[in-house]
Amino acid sequence: MALQITDIQAQKKREGYYSIFVNEEYSFSLSELDLSAANLHIGQTVSEEVLEELKKRSLVSKAYNRALYYLRYGPRTTAQMQQYLARKAGFADEEITLAITRLIDEGYLDDTAYVESFLEARQISRPRSKRQLAAELQKKGVSRALVDEKLSEIGEDSQIQAVLQIAQKKMLLPRFQDKQKLIEYLMRQGFSYSVIKQALAELG
Repeated sequence: MALQITDIQAQKKREGYYSIFVNEEYSFSLSELDLSAANLHIGQTVSEEVLEELKKRSLVSKAYNRALYYLRYGPRTTAQMQQYLARKAGFADEEITLAITRLIDEGYLDDTAYVESFLEARQISRPRSKRQLAAELQKKGVSRALVDEKLSEIGEDSQIQAVLQIAQKKMLLPRFQDKQKLIEYLMRQGFSYSVIKQALAELG
């Protein structure tokens, strides 16, 4: 049976998207960009292989747009995006891979930039030890190599300042007015004894 593009209709609910009808029945949708790239027109005959490729392109486009929706709520790591598209949105591996490649190429996903921004924000608002920062980032799916690279750029002075901020808050609590208990707490947070000692010396 011949496969023919019998209609192309602009979608009312999604601006910039078009419904494609094959043999008088709705088959798939394409963005205006994808439609232009595919060079489709009414009356055109397509093979089964071409039709499947167009449907795949449609799914990749849907995955890409679903990803953009997810990014509206904040930056994500590549791993977080993969998990979201697979578990929450139900896309297949190939569709996810192609959508993520496009997101990376267009600068919407950048694990290096994500880590740099994350570390900067943490050190300002929620100081943490390198060990804690590493655990948080790895939980977000950032590669160990990238985590290690960026944490190596955090100097001892920065960790001393982190300890100072934490210690000043904790010392307001009666139990942490005992210096030894404060030291033990800070060590459990992943700070080295050397960094803790220098920070507490500044507090006097």
